[in-house]
Amino acid sequence: MDLSEVVQFILILFPVFFFSLLLIPNIITFSLDLDRARFNIRTEREVLISIVGSGRTTRSIDLVLDLQFRELAIAEHSYDDHDLAVALQLKLDEGAGTESDGDSQENSNADRTLVSGPAKDKPAAPPANCTCLRCTDEIARQESFKAPCNHDFCFDCLADFFEATIGDEALYPPRCCGQEIPFESVQGLLNDRLQIRYREKKMEYDTEPNNRTYCHNTTCGSFIYADLIEDEAGLCLDCGRTTCTMCKRATHYGDCPSDEGTQRLLELAENRGWQRCYNAKCHRVVELSSGCNHITCVCGAQFCYICGSRWRTCTCPQYTHPSVAGDVRGQPAAVHRFYRPT
Repeated sequence: MDLSEVVQFILILFPVFFFSLLLIPNIITFSLDLDRARFNIRTEREVLISIVGSGRTTRSIDLVLDLQFRELAIAEHSYDDHDLAVALQLKLDEGAGTESDGDSQENSNADRTLVSGPAKDKPAAPPANCTCLRCTDEIARQESFKAPCNHDFCFDCLADFFEATIGDEALYPPRCCGQEIPFESVQGLLNDRLQIRYREKKMEYDTEPNNRTYCHNTTCGSFIYADLIEDEAGLCLDCGRTTCTMCKRATHYGDCPSDEGTQRLLELAENRGWQRCYNAKCHRVVELSSGCNHITCVCGAQFCYICGSRWRTCTCPQYTHPSVAGDVRGQPAAVHRFYRPT
């Protein structure tokens, strides 16, 4: 920066410093934080001095001027805000004095009310003890169970209640005042053995009576769970025997005579000349409308449509159906035999 630029810089900043010196006394007289005002002015001076010493261009001088005027404007606004805050505080103090007189009167009335008697809207603490509905003994509330109808039971009577339900289906599910007591809400209060026995009985009671299967063994008679039934045969976990779910007798091979629906279907199929798959896990009934006698079932089994035997294990002709029999010469007459498992 040459001498002419320095002179120009000084000439531009001289009014600013002069204007600031004139305002400083007024700023000091502001009824606000004077230390902060001095700090702001001092900071702006340091910025101006650092810019002058750095040799910046006229654009930098404009930036310094803008910062200086902003700082002065902040000081002026702070003065206005301070006056407004003082005025509001005076009004708040006046209002607080009036309200304090009213509060003192209300507190005095409240004190007289408390002295004369307890507050009526304060809820009373629950009693520490309660009475068992069944045995009528007085027990601690934390050692009792409250039913949905708000009746209390001691743990012993509660266990006896569920024990009685296991032995009598007429009592299932456990109820009090006609409202069911959910097992989930009491299982933590029952011993492990009672929980297991009740869960087993619950599975039995929740099964429709017509769909229940009990072991056919007269010395057993245990309920057979649904997940132990496969192909209409139920396995008893107590004695290890299997029971037919249709006739409720010992498991037998073939179709159950007690299955009336299946018996009617098989009779119709035999009269119509249909055939049945030999696969024990399938036994589907099929009808041949056209083609040869080689049948491939959807289960994958292959059998003869005439006799129902496995394919290529019989002497039946391959073509006997009316749609193709006319084109085949020398085929022996075929006798249809409906397959029935034995």
